[in-house]
Order: sequence, then structure tokens, then C-alpha cells
Amino acid sequence: MERRLMMIARFFWLVLVFDLVLRTSGNAEGDALSALKNSLSDPNKVLQSWDATLVTPCTWFHVTCNSENSVTRVDLGNANLSGQLVTQLGQLPNLQYLELYSNNITGPIPEQLGNLTELVSLDLYLNNLSGPIPSSLGRLQKLRFLRLNNNSLSGEIPRSLTAVLSLQVLDLSNTRLTGDIPVNGSFSLFTPISFANTNLTPLPASPPPPISPTPPSPAGSNRITGAIAGGVAAGAALLFAVPAIALALWRRKKPQDHFFDVPAEEDPEVKGLLKEKKLEALVDVDLQGNYIDEEVEQLIQVALLCTQSSPMERPKMSEVVRMLEGDGLAERWEEWQKEEMFRQDFSYQNYNQPNTAWLIGDSTSHIENDYPSGPR
Repeated sequence: MERRLMMIARFFWLVLVFDLVLRTSGNAEGDALSALKNSLSDPNKVLQSWDATLVTPCTWFHVTCNSENSVTRVDLGNANLSGQLVTQLGQLPNLQYLELYSNNITGPIPEQLGNLTELVSLDLYLNNLSGPIPSSLGRLQKLRFLRLNNNSLSGEIPRSLTAVLSLQVLDLSNTRLTGDIPVNGSFSLFTPISFANTNLTPLPASPPPPISPTPPSPAGSNRITGAIAGGVAAGAALLFAVPAIALALWRRKKPQDHFFDVPAEEDPEVKGLLKEKKLEALVDVDLQGNYIDEEVEQLIQVALLCTQSSPMERPKMSEVVRMLEGDGLAERWEEWQKEEMFRQDFSYQNYNQPNTAWLIGDSTSHIENDYPSGPR
């Protein structure tokens, strides 16, 4: 009997310790976000639900947590916020998405953001940030999207960023950056558009590759050269994907029933057919069923990714080629699906809310047709 009582006492002790650890962790992240709230002016009361007395910030609007009640997303884009970022943001160890674009945030980018080693996307564009890009961002080895464009950032590009080999999208345009543009590491993938309208030294023009003579093919050989194969692949992509792209673009022009936008890539008509495997409705009827379902599904996924409403989210041509070759499409599609689910939940939560006027400004349905897809 005495032994059983001791075991029960130990069990409750462990429960209390575990609960204390969770509360401490949650409060630490809540304190970090509360510091951000206190540093910002919020005329639209977007942060009204950020109650520092709660155990965790996981019930706050615009904050997403994982199953362990740790913050993974902060989505405050186009919220009419002003003020400065705080160093406490570096105390969110599991943060993957920090979205603070299209606000009036001033001051420097905190060096402590380099502590966010799980970060996948850092979107601070269209603010009034000043000072240098922290070299600590070179520690973010999972970072895929870095958009700091349209700020007053100055100084040189940290060479540490070239070591972030996961980086896929970079935009440093319309800033006051100076010095040379790195051409090694991950930066070898980016075009001059990523650095447009800055004081950076332009990249030297690349000489055309040498053309080596091609030996004549043996008579009767059926081998196809890489160029022809590439053309056939591109032609096949268009043949399969044009109906899906046309339907998506047509739906883009169709008036919406709600105050918030439903971008073309989220159109249930296209994605519903894809999800239900009704590929015949999206494929040219002239093919008469002579296609491979898996390949068609992949091509339609690429087509939908290429017709996203936000030009900044569309893959660049080199990415499209890699995805058509089977490299990275599954990961890109899965990530986009997760982001879409979040956007739908977010729109639903804010539907019929009194202070949602700030959401409309984030609509990309008003982007002019001649607006470029942006740097990749």
C-alpha cells in the first residue's frame, strides 16, 4: 500500500513538472511576441487577441503552433503596423514563417533572427527597414525564401548568405545596398532582377558557352538530342497543361462572391478535378486518353504553381524545368497545399470580423497583367 502511494505521488510529481515545462516554454514564446506587440503601433487592432496572460500564444490570431504548442508561424503581412522589430523574436526556436511584409516597420533587422534555425521563409519586404542585412542570417540553413526588397537597407550583402544552400527565392531589389554581388554558392542561381534598383555593382555579363562540334549521328540512329528532348518535354507540358491554365486564368477574371479573394491557383474547380483524379476534364480531348495519369497530374500541378496570383510565389523558369524533370515538385506542391489550408482557415476566421479592411489590401487580384513575376 505504501509503495502504491509512493508511485502515485511520483506520477503526479512528473505531471506537475511536465506541465511546468510546457507553461514555461509557452510563456517564453508568448513573452517574445508580447514584446513585438508592445513595440508596434496597431491602429486596426490586428493584435487585439494577443493576451499575455494566457498560458501560450497558440490561441492568438495570426499565430500558428505545432502539436507541442510551440510557435511555427507569425502572419502579419499588410496589417498597417508601424514601429520596430524586437530582439526577442530570436526566442522562437521552432518558427518557420515570419511574415511581416507590406507594413510601415522601421529600424534595423535584429541580429537575433539568426537564431531561428528552423526558419523557412523571412518576408520583410515593403517596409521602411534600415541598416545592414545581419550576417547571422547565414546560419539559417533551412531558409528557402528571403525577401527584403523595397526597404532602405544599406551596406554590403553578407557573404555568409552564400552558404545557405537551401535558398530558392531571393529579392534584395529596391534597396540601398552597395558593393559586389556574390556569385558563388546559392547566389549563383539568382539573376540580376534579384538585385535591381540598388547601388550594387552589376554582375558581369556571362560569355556564351563554347560550342563544340557534334559528331554526325550514325545512319538509322533513333537517339534524340538533349535539345530536342527538352523541346518535346516543353511541348508536352503545354499540351497537357494549357486547358488547366486557361481555366485558372478565366476563373481569375470571374467576379468573386465574397469580400476576400479566391486566387486562381485556389480555384476549387481546377483543384477539385485534380483531387478527384478527373484528369480527362483537364486534358486536350484530341489525346483520346493516350497519356499517363501520373505525368498529367504532375504537369497540372506545375501549371497551377505557375499561375499563382502572387507573382512573387511563382516558380522561375529554371525551377519549372527541374520540376518537370521530377526534381522538387512533390516538396513544392506539399508546401503550397499546407499554405493554402492556412490561408483558407485564416480567411474563414476573419470573415465578418469588424476590422478586416486591412486584409483586402493584401489581395493580389488587382495586380496589373504586365506586372512581372519578380526575382527568383
